[in-house]
Amino acid sequence: MSKKLLDRRTLLRGACGAAIALPWLEVMGCANGDGSRIDVDAVGSTRQSLDGAPGVTSDGFPKRFIALNIPNGTIPDAWFPSGGETDFKLGAIHAALEKYRSSLTIFKGIDNAAGHVSSFDSPHFGGLGAMLTGHPSIGATEGSMLANGISIDQYLGQKIAAGASAPPFRSIVAGTHYSGSGTSNLSYAGPRMPLNKTWRASDLFDSLFKGAAAPDAMSDVRARRKSILDGALKDGNALLSKLGTQDRARLQSHLDALREVEQRLGKTTACNSAAFKPGTTEDSTVMLPAMHAEMFDVLTLAFSCDLTRAASYVMRLEGSTGGISTYNWLGIGPAGVDSRTEDFNSPDHSLDHHVLSHNDSQPDARAQLIKISTWYVEQVALFADRLKALPEGAGTVFDHSVVLFGSAIGQGNHTLEDIPYFLLGNAGGALRSGRYLQYQHASNNDLLVSILNAMGVPDTTFGDSRYCTGPLPGLI
Repeated sequence: MSKKLLDRRTLLRGACGAAIALPWLEVMGCANGDGSRIDVDAVGSTRQSLDGAPGVTSDGFPKRFIALNIPNGTIPDAWFPSGGETDFKLGAIHAALEKYRSSLTIFKGIDNAAGHVSSFDSPHFGGLGAMLTGHPSIGATEGSMLANGISIDQYLGQKIAAGASAPPFRSIVAGTHYSGSGTSNLSYAGPRMPLNKTWRASDLFDSLFKGAAAPDAMSDVRARRKSILDGALKDGNALLSKLGTQDRARLQSHLDALREVEQRLGKTTACNSAAFKPGTTEDSTVMLPAMHAEMFDVLTLAFSCDLTRAASYVMRLEGSTGGISTYNWLGIGPAGVDSRTEDFNSPDHSLDHHVLSHNDSQPDARAQLIKISTWYVEQVALFADRLKALPEGAGTVFDHSVVLFGSAIGQGNHTLEDIPYFLLGNAGGALRSGRYLQYQHASNNDLLVSILNAMGVPDTTFGDSRYCTGPLPGLI
């Protein structure tokens, strides 16, 4: 029987379907240093691509994705950076992300193409439905509009759930408002199937941890991740005996590094729900900062405990639906307004976020809208701080995550071009971050399929194929 060369894409097989790459070996392209060949069929390695393990990094840690939506677009000339791809300069809106510059990817020239198409002319809600689904919304009125396809968070959750290392929950669908209509949701289980949001942090905490032995949660995570490395090390040791002298030294060094990662795993203490007390803030305009803080706390805990790897969070509703959205802590509008009531004849209504966005050419409104966008970006930075503070292997939970942040529309006069998007994090090194990427009318769908690829799903299209040409060039 002929002896075969070792394939360059051979991976060490760990537990739970995880796969860990080998270093380059001479036997991948020629004979071993001693002139021998190896019998690949006799080695326990598996020839598979990392694309076969969605939601898992090359070294066996979970990848996480979360989409964050803010309403009513932004001020484009204050949002987009100046400069080039790598020497870009952030404006005031993104000042809180300067410390994450190397992990940040800001886009210009991405359009919500599918959001343009709906049976009712409502860019806010047609754009919202298409933001994560890549499908046009359908319905004869605003109240009946529903997206016509599955959203990326749910699709990704399905792909991850199909693997042996699947977390307990396919996804988290969160928000800051009780509305369950199709006009207020990002996440869809399928065509015309919007998913209700959990909008109290305490309710989300209960749904995730009810009945769980919270103090032991991290020990379970450690055991699962340690078993991934144990399996890979066993596979690598089986391969050692088949290699020549030089390749054996290279692989031994690689396995030693993996063993160091395994030892560090035992020191990880990120998942600690036992002492956590979730907030119980109700939905009201004045309490929005507390709602965000509480929800991001629970989302951080869910990620660190590997309870889910896909999530969406509607940080506030599009348009005027659901009540006045004022920001009194920024000096915009009154304090204590309950968002379940709205007086369209009130003078305060002119300070509503949606109303301001339609007057963005006026200096006062423009300044207030920049304040609002800046505040939302600051909340994302605080979320990243939470993830960055949690050790995971040789890095942190943040290092293995990617956040999609954006709005359903470009700006308040209902544009669906130049959507304000950025990605924060690089999904374990899958994304080339630290860049300002400028396109010419690229489709939102192309961004979505790029995110799938970064998360380990090798699809070439997502959403309505009429609006998808494939992954964005230069991102993965």
